[in-house]
Amino acid sequence: MNNILYTGRSALSALQKKIDTVTNNIANMNTTGYKRLDQNFQELLRNEIGQLGTPMTEELERKAPTIGSGVKVGDTYRIFEQGILTPSGNPLEVAIEGNGFFGFEDENGDLLLSRVGAFSVNEDGELIDRNGYRVTIDDDEDLNDYKIDSIIIDSTGEMFAENEDGEMESVGKIILYDIHNKERLLDAGEGYYRVPDDVELLESTNRSDAEFFGTVNQGFSEMSNVEAGKEMINLMILERSYQLNARTLDAADKMWQMANNLRR
Repeated sequence: MNNILYTGRSALSALQKKIDTVTNNIANMNTTGYKRLDQNFQELLRNEIGQLGTPMTEELERKAPTIGSGVKVGDTYRIFEQGILTPSGNPLEVAIEGNGFFGFEDENGDLLLSRVGAFSVNEDGELIDRNGYRVTIDDDEDLNDYKIDSIIIDSTGEMFAENEDGEMESVGKIILYDIHNKERLLDAGEGYYRVPDDVELLESTNRSDAEFFGTVNQGFSEMSNVEAGKEMINLMILERSYQLNARTLDAADKMWQMANNLRR
């Protein structure tokens, strides 16, 4: 009887964590650049039935049958599928169509990666993101020396701007980053990711095949890759599973009560 209760409890705990993940995806459905989370279930250690005090025949004892002891939530990981690109009307907002990430320097000078390319120019003429983190750019110039509203960003990330003589000049190239196994990225919150020290970081400046990192699209933003219909179906399935396991606990409790009453 105890085994039923512990197994049901583990299932309820695992299902609740999975429900929390799905509802978090739904809540961020309209968050620019958000990548949905997913989890897997893992079976807990199985127990030999004989060790649980269950009477068995000699033949069954030789086979050493086992019974499950419940489940738990395994690793939580992000699905880095491409989100839909939508026009933003802002020339300093860019989106990547492909695998790459933008790079940013935080307040400590550490590198952060993100798919969110909502930029602006600060008082020092640097291209920054929504949190004031400086965009990593190769051969960047002081953008305050140019007409900001004239900036053009091509598909490789190279930026051009009009100088005081009315001529278009290259003012730097946005560096794109990637790693071979995106599941190794560490979530830093607000759509940022950190690269573990033991993971090779790939930079677009060190490769000739720019297509490996994807193409930069000026005036676009990348929507989340959450599919509302799919997440709602997952939520309904999980809620029904939760209810079923709750009924299992209720049935076990009633059986226990009946057994106790038989002793009277």
